[in-house]
Amino acid sequence: MRSLEVLVPQPNFPNEDLTPANLPHVEYYLAEVHGEQTYAESLRASLRMLHVTGHQALQICGIEVDYSEKEYNAFCDGFAAFEYISMLVNAKIHDGAVAITNTKELLIDSGELVEFELANHYKAWLDTHPNTHGVITEIGAYRGETMKQLHARAIGAQIACDLQMAA
Repeated sequence: MRSLEVLVPQPNFPNEDLTPANLPHVEYYLAEVHGEQTYAESLRASLRMLHVTGHQALQICGIEVDYSEKEYNAFCDGFAAFEYISMLVNAKIHDGAVAITNTKELLIDSGELVEFELANHYKAWLDTHPNTHGVITEIGAYRGETMKQLHARAIGAQIACDLQMAA
């Protein structure tokens, strides 16, 4: 087993992508430590509305989804994985009240076209955060998720990113 060097702080994450230097460390923490999974379990009761919105955004992007419980779990896992990565590389503490306000604004106050806005954000996020997207979906593939679940995982991570960037 090789030893890992220390994660390099990324104070501008999530506004910037994971650096290549941090990728092996993040992969290790997701694959071996499973730190995000406990957090994902705690989120399962509270992310349904965000999942519905993300599901609709994926459909707008032309991505086939099935709205299954496995897909929902993958969405929660992606959301939690993004939050976990953020805690690993960025020492900024996220305020839960701000996250609730950002979620309300995302789902309610931004108008009826939130799914279209999220679809556009998703496409842009894939271009601007290829390392983050890659590590989050690779762990899902490693765990045997289907393509639909990997897309759900990715949109969950992208929504978590949007919420953090709005904070």
